[in-house]
Amino acid sequence: MQDREKIEHIFIDIRSKKHDLSYRFIKRLFDIVVSISALLLLTPVFLIVTIAIKISSPRENVD
Repeated sequence: MQDREKIEHIFIDIRSKKHDLSYRFIKRLFDIVVSISALLLLTPVFLIVTIAIKISSPRENVD
């Protein structure tokens, strides 16, 4: 096989795996698990920032 044919064969193998149903399912499941984990880990940070902004913001009289 020539080098070019080997490279084309590798690309064809990669493309065929992307369309495999089990590969897509596992990738989707991984994306969902990582997203939920990131949200759970960052929620306390978001709350702390929200409270810090509320405390540091000057209150205006609405009269």
